[in-house]
Amino acid sequence: MVFTETVNYQLGILCKKYVETVGEEKARFQPIGSGPYRLVEHKTGQYLKFEATEKNWRLVPEFKYIIMQIVPEESTRVAMLKTGDTDIAPITTLSMAELQKQKGISAVPWPGGYHLYLVFGGMMTPKDPRYKEGYHLTDPWLKT
Repeated sequence: MVFTETVNYQLGILCKKYVETVGEEKARFQPIGSGPYRLVEHKTGQYLKFEATEKNWRLVPEFKYIIMQIVPEESTRVAMLKTGDTDIAPITTLSMAELQKQKGISAVPWPGGYHLYLVFGGMMTPKDPRYKEGYHLTDPWLKT
């Protein structure tokens, strides 16, 4: 997966005790969490590598690793899609026709701009129509 120059700041929930124990700098580059993936490697300005956790309250992810790369140049992102070096990358309509001709690539227009979000199955609340009660192991959404 490829990120671009677009930056989307989101505030996550942090463990106060962890930050106070290890300091803000270490917590920034060695975060902890309860999600289905954990950060295992990174290089500032280049990539983030995540590994699926062996156990998770909701599900064990289907993909063992996810690598998010920062690739600001669109021509490079297009080349990476063509060669199979990445699976997902935002592109403009200028590159759309070229990619739609490429066998095995699905280029889908999104009028009005784009935001790249990855939603991993199973991580949803009971209000979501795709929610399946008791899907995997212990489900904290279930009333006891």
